[in-house]
Amino acid sequence: MKKNILKLILEKIPEVFSKEKTSSGIASSFKVLSPAVAELSAKSISAVEQLYIEIARDATYHYVFETGKALTIPTGMICSNHAGENGEVGYITLARGNSKALSGGTTGGYSIRLPDQVEAATSGHRITVRVIARASGNDQSRFAVAYSTNEVGNSGWHWFNAGSEWSVYTIEYDVPVMKEGCGDFIGILPDSEENLGTDFCYFAITITKNVGIKRILQQKNSMKTIIVSSNCQTGGIAAALQEIFSKDKILAVPYSNHTDDQILEHLYNADIWISSDRFGIAQKCLVTHPKLVLYKIPRLHFTAFHPDLIYTVKISTNEIIKGPSDDYHSAICVWAFKNGLEAADTAALFTLAVFYELGYFSIWKSSVDNFSQSFRSCNLDASLFLPFIVRQGLFMYSINHPKVYVLIRMAKILAMKIGANESILEKDINIADGLTFNVWPVYPEIADFYALPGGSYDWKISIQKKICGLKEYIESCFNVYKEQGLERHDIKFHGRDESVYDRILGPIAGVGK
Repeated sequence: MKKNILKLILEKIPEVFSKEKTSSGIASSFKVLSPAVAELSAKSISAVEQLYIEIARDATYHYVFETGKALTIPTGMICSNHAGENGEVGYITLARGNSKALSGGTTGGYSIRLPDQVEAATSGHRITVRVIARASGNDQSRFAVAYSTNEVGNSGWHWFNAGSEWSVYTIEYDVPVMKEGCGDFIGILPDSEENLGTDFCYFAITITKNVGIKRILQQKNSMKTIIVSSNCQTGGIAAALQEIFSKDKILAVPYSNHTDDQILEHLYNADIWISSDRFGIAQKCLVTHPKLVLYKIPRLHFTAFHPDLIYTVKISTNEIIKGPSDDYHSAICVWAFKNGLEAADTAALFTLAVFYELGYFSIWKSSVDNFSQSFRSCNLDASLFLPFIVRQGLFMYSINHPKVYVLIRMAKILAMKIGANESILEKDINIADGLTFNVWPVYPEIADFYALPGGSYDWKISIQKKICGLKEYIESCFNVYKEQGLERHDIKFHGRDESVYDRILGPIAGVGK
């Protein structure tokens, strides 16, 4: 008995995301540092290790000082390594810092580049940096700590007087919302005197609360302007955000019908820009409009339900070729046209066995991985998104046209990023579904594999027009290609390895290469 493939996938998704969180390097390693464990082991560990447990317990990220791990050690600074002996912790000693060192950029101190995940996690949040340090060979020494975004600001140097015993030294900083993401850095600056060195063994970073755009949107009696720019998903996301932030002005400014200059003109009057592309426009705007905040969103692209759908290019002009379904084409159909097959012979290639050979049933994992990666790159939580939409079944009309509830879910996750409470995920939002005009079918063999209802070879190519059946679709494609005067040698697949189709379909169709 066939088990619903989507149900099997859904059962695995929580495991995937739990593994993803565990392996991210952020906070996962601190599960072992629970209060109970700390209490049980307190008598058998050193004082400095107890301090480490204290700062690491709720930390987002922690770091062990070791020689060679810094991004930069400035010329003239003394850095020496001390391996732990007789159960004591290892540490480094820093001395002779530059009193004129900058706290911005990569900093002019002993500089540590934070992982990209930490940069994304701290963006727009208040963070606490705790450093365990002591004076080296003296009763007292001085040192400073700075947090630098290398892009949108830094904390400045925070100076401390270290005593002879290991102690925790703390700074707090409201990290600005990142724009392009140029790397965040921790800088450590010892005293300029060579004989006043400081020992360092650990530091940890804890995120305490969101202080970014949430504070802006919660200002009373102040309507904000939010611009949404992307591809075909623009209108749906903007409409859903308008339902969430009803007192604010939400404008859909899609890339398809706006130049960079036109978008820039909109941004000069905006508070927030939600965008999937053209981030350089924001940099131009920030020169004279520094209050603008950028939130990146992914372009939603999911291939598993429609693995035969591709774009094609005219080689001589490098233009996207149009077909009966606008920019969308069947890879098998295009290959058949290029190789001189008749419509009847082309239809015979649409079989379960051919789909298996072409790998059409092996695309789910890569589609999910691409989704997850695109969310991470935009500092969004995919675990709030993908499990929800998979439960709905077929959530895409084509490889890049999601159903309306997908865009609503995206808008809710963005709203949380902007400052809405998590309860927004349960809010009932009803908006028009604007992407029903061009629907690529889920082929019956694909639908059966994923246990989805409604598999067919019926194409919806406009609000009022359909192509019913594989034979009619193939004939429509061939006619449109011929009407455009396309030469078979002047067509190529876009973003797809055409040689796979040559290898699999060639012997079946009796075509040699």
